[in-house]
Amino acid sequence: MATVEKRGKFWRVKIRRRGYPEQTRSFDVKLHALRWAREIENEMDRGVFIDRTEAERNILGDVLSRYVREVTPHKRGALPEESRLLALIQRPIAQIKMTTLSGVHVARYRDARLTEVSPATVNKELNLISHAIDTACREWGIHLGHT
Repeated sequence: MATVEKRGKFWRVKIRRRGYPEQTRSFDVKLHALRWAREIENEMDRGVFIDRTEAERNILGDVLSRYVREVTPHKRGALPEESRLLALIQRPIAQIKMTTLSGVHVARYRDARLTEVSPATVNKELNLISHAIDTACREWGIHLGHT
């Protein structure tokens, strides 16, 4: 059962269930808090719950930075990949939270980037983003909301 309490001007929800990590989140509106609690508890009841805490905490730039530190040095083409990733981290797409990142964001980035560089360069960048996200999901426990 979720606990919903008013903390100042926010509503805080705590969900504690045996076998699952504690889930806590704050909302401006009580209705949103209750709706989120029902959704999470429903997922837990059905056995399909995925902890998205890390995804809510991180932006794409954080994932790309960690990828540069932990994965890229072990590759044969580490130097060009590192420079490509560091440039990606400076772009606006890197400021998007992992929980809200969607195909629409990537498509907008792709379309804007195609006006600046060749399709092959864009393809390399998209492959890097894709592999970084896959690595985050499989190895670092950063589960996206829509996967």
